[in-house]
Amino acid sequence: MQQIASTTIRRGAEVFGLGLLLRVQEYVLAWGWSPWTDLFRVDILNTIGLSMILMGLVCWAVPARSRNGPTRFIVAATALLVGFAISLLTPLIWTSWRTRRPPWPLETYINGVHNLGEPQPWLFPIFHGQGLPSSGWRWDSCC
Repeated sequence: MQQIASTTIRRGAEVFGLGLLLRVQEYVLAWGWSPWTDLFRVDILNTIGLSMILMGLVCWAVPARSRNGPTRFIVAATALLVGFAISLLTPLIWTSWRTRRPPWPLETYINGVHNLGEPQPWLFPIFHGQGLPSSGWRWDSCC
């Protein structure tokens, strides 16, 4: 389980890094008329990479906590709970619980606000982007 977790975390970091490189490439190609804030826009590759890292961390933490017992069931139940929690928290984080404390480049990863003052539906933040991979991970760990 630890090898799977470390591979997932490393692969997620690769995907996240490729997303950042893609963003830099787009900025360089549009040099002169693209605002510098486009460097911090969240793309689907960024969300996929961070989601993979988060799934790897959960996959690493759960078996470390439960040394004796049905690890496969515990990992599946944890993945189900993570997906369910993200699905329940997403509407609240996008509306009434929206944090305004972190700078907008970090807030964009949480709720997709970018620098426009409110969450944008075309951006891919972690909340709502992580729910589906967690559910798929739950199914995969059961079978």
